[in-house]
Amino acid sequence: MSQRIAVVGAGMAGLAAAFRLQQAGFDVTVFEREDQVGGRTLGIQKDGFGLDLGALILSPRYTETLALLRDAGRGDLLQTVRPVLAIARDGRPQEIDMQDPIGSLRKLKLLSTRGTLALTRVLPRLVRYWSRCDFEDTTKLAALDTESCRSYALRELGEEVHDYVVDPLIRLNMFTSTEESSALDFIWLLKIFSGTSIIQVRGGMGQLSRSVAAKLNVRLNANVVQATREKDGVTVRLDSGQTTHFDAAVIAVPPPIAVSICAPARAEQRDWLAEVKSARSLSVYAGLSKRPSARAAVILVPTREHPHLMSIILDHNKAPERLPAGKGVISVHMHAAWRDAQEGQPEEIIAERALRAAAPFVGDVWNDVETWHIHRWNHVDHVRSVGSYKRLAAANFQQQTAPIVFAGEYISGGVEGAAVSGNRCAQMLTRSLRG
Repeated sequence: MSQRIAVVGAGMAGLAAAFRLQQAGFDVTVFEREDQVGGRTLGIQKDGFGLDLGALILSPRYTETLALLRDAGRGDLLQTVRPVLAIARDGRPQEIDMQDPIGSLRKLKLLSTRGTLALTRVLPRLVRYWSRCDFEDTTKLAALDTESCRSYALRELGEEVHDYVVDPLIRLNMFTSTEESSALDFIWLLKIFSGTSIIQVRGGMGQLSRSVAAKLNVRLNANVVQATREKDGVTVRLDSGQTTHFDAAVIAVPPPIAVSICAPARAEQRDWLAEVKSARSLSVYAGLSKRPSARAAVILVPTREHPHLMSIILDHNKAPERLPAGKGVISVHMHAAWRDAQEGQPEEIIAERALRAAAPFVGDVWNDVETWHIHRWNHVDHVRSVGSYKRLAAANFQQQTAPIVFAGEYISGGVEGAAVSGNRCAQMLTRSLRG
């Protein structure tokens, strides 16, 4: 009889772990407390519009994520694209050719000549760090985790490059500020998105998680509240009171939830999970009767341009096949402080205010809205503050033992980090359970 393993959480970390464990011959059950799978790759259809609520794109460097989809038999969903990226300055999106970003900066008014030269001068040094940027082990960079992103950028690149390159890049990807982020985040992001193309998933990012989940035994609306180590395995308890015994378990949910379900055996790992600060946000998605004139698929908004508006995504420029001809989809991503300030306001008022905030950069689209959706992220990511990489190295999640192991993007960043973490947990349990 096959050994039974529970996987708690149907985001990419949990799905990757479950898929690889099932491949290894285990009997796997995935528990997901929401009514659909996805985690940070969540996507929905609303009134004919496809909306990506989580991850926007995949990097060609996401080798484990791409392999997972191919192994699930849906490699046909992967599509290489070259969308236009823009950074706002003085109320105007400055478009950047990703095949020649430095050349674009020279031609545009985004940076002065002095700022462009500063960035050009430092890039070779940053590239040398890239050999340490490893999704399998982000702690290889721990020795460089000594100052904030803001401190590093102001010292090495100057105020202008910080304000119009580093700051918006951190806001788009980390949903936080350069003061809160470690300098390593900037180095890491440059490595991930240094290519000239990106990968899209046909039908939306949600297809990624749904395609993998289709191969698995997934229980939706199943909220695991406790996983208890036993001499012969793990007892999993749902909020309904139902308990089930398994030989092992993977906990693949955000840190605040993970530690409430089961604390890791090692004190360093318990401390790391308990100390994680969640990055929060509010995003407004709108299906439009017509498309704005902006050509960019992604507009990064620096703090200098708007203190709370972090980025604008024009999905019709990113993946036009997902929606009716001539229509548009825009998503506006707001800072947690703005979200808190809107508490108690009617949803329609919140949606309108967010879209009005984007008007200086894409035009006033509120009167063109056919449908809208608000999504509040209580843990869109974790804040990688100065020292967090060093603490992660001390926690050493590369070494875990059965019957309970922990997986998640917090161990190795982003969608790819989640997939890598899930794969690693599958390998650790396979070795442990089968000697």
